[in-house]
Amino acid sequence: MKDSKILSKKIISAISVAIMAFMLMPTFSISQMSKDKFTCICHGEKSCVERTSAVAQKEQAMETIRQKNESYKTVVSSFTQVKSMKGVKKEIVNEGTLYFARNTDQLIMQYTKPKGNQLLITADKLIVINGASRNVFNTKTDATMKAMKWTLIYCIGGQIEKAAQAVGATITLKPSDKYYIFELSVGKQAKGGWSALEVSYSKTDMSLCQMKMVEKNGNTTTYNTPDKEFNTPLPEGIFNN
Repeated sequence: MKDSKILSKKIISAISVAIMAFMLMPTFSISQMSKDKFTCICHGEKSCVERTSAVAQKEQAMETIRQKNESYKTVVSSFTQVKSMKGVKKEIVNEGTLYFARNTDQLIMQYTKPKGNQLLITADKLIVINGASRNVFNTKTDATMKAMKWTLIYCIGGQIEKAAQAVGATITLKPSDKYYIFELSVGKQAKGGWSALEVSYSKTDMSLCQMKMVEKNGNTTTYNTPDKEFNTPLPEGIFNN
């Protein structure tokens, strides 16, 4: 009986020591780490740190661009538009001036080549003027034009994440010394007329410098915006058309 009591005391003592040791161990909350990092630890993946770092860099870059562009209430920029079509050797190059008002989500691209052409986004309309023809699209009911509207508005406004969400795209940050380059990929399920989009932002003023749009049929349209002015008054009635 005496030996039994001694054994019981030893067992209780050992359990107590184990509990104390467990309580003194460093503790980590899942909320203190990203889902990706926690998953990597569980599966023992070697690329955990690299992948988590890449995600953090992408999110930080998007947030930096978003915050800086919020200070640009208006944008006026020259632009070139280069259209490349499969099976056609010669590219189509157009030029003009772009006006953007952040507070109202209004945008107009006035072409000087070919002169008189326009693309206007205002309220729930996307208006395309091409020579003598004028086409008005309802961006509430036309899925393709809705996606086009928000692709242009969000990308020019520095809202990369919203541009991706509008069409269900994934976002990848590509390495570059001078630019933040993001690749938005939709793939075969593209809803907005394009399957991939590459947008480049200056690391100096965080403004959009280039947007390359790859359509589902393989054609590409590249917009370059080399010269920009921010927060300047826009011409009176510029969006009335």
